[in-house]
Order: sequence, then structure tokens, then C-alpha cells
Amino acid sequence: MGGNETTLVTGKDRDEYVCIVSEKAGQYFWTSRDNKPMRRTVSGAFVAYAALDGAGYVKCSNAAPDSPLDYMEHLHIHFNTLTYWGKSSIQRD
Repeated sequence: MGGNETTLVTGKDRDEYVCIVSEKAGQYFWTSRDNKPMRRTVSGAFVAYAALDGAGYVKCSNAAPDSPLDYMEHLHIHFNTLTYWGKSSIQRD
């Protein structure tokens, strides 16, 4: 079995690992992951966006509109998983 590894993503590497979820006409897409369609769910202090094909999800704190979001992006790649988390700047409409 594999182990866990933690890596801090900094500087120019952030652009490679950016997480973008977009909304268009009431539908959500994981823009940074091949525009995969997503389902949005709100539960208490969290908003979750789950890929309809099971590829993973993005979970955000349901913070005030002018504050940074805590987020977690969880990807399934074959039988492996990757998880990114941190604070994000976000463009809200």
C-alpha cells in the first residue's frame, strides 16, 4: 500500500494546481479538470461540488462573500487519491 506525502505548493507551481469551479446557466463545472459536470450541495457551513462521473469533489467553507475560503479538492486517479487544501482567493458573482 502507498503512503501519505505532504507537499507545499508555492510560487509559479500554484498555476499548475489551480482549482476552478464555474457555474453556467445553473449548472456547475470543474473547469480546471476538463470541465467535468458537477453537482452542488450545501450543508451547514460547507458547499460541496461533486463530479458526476465520480472523479472527485471540491469542498469549500460557506464563508462571507468578502472573505477567503477554506477549500479541499479531492481527486480519484485509478486507485490513488490526491487531496489539495488551503485558503483560496475566489471570484464570486
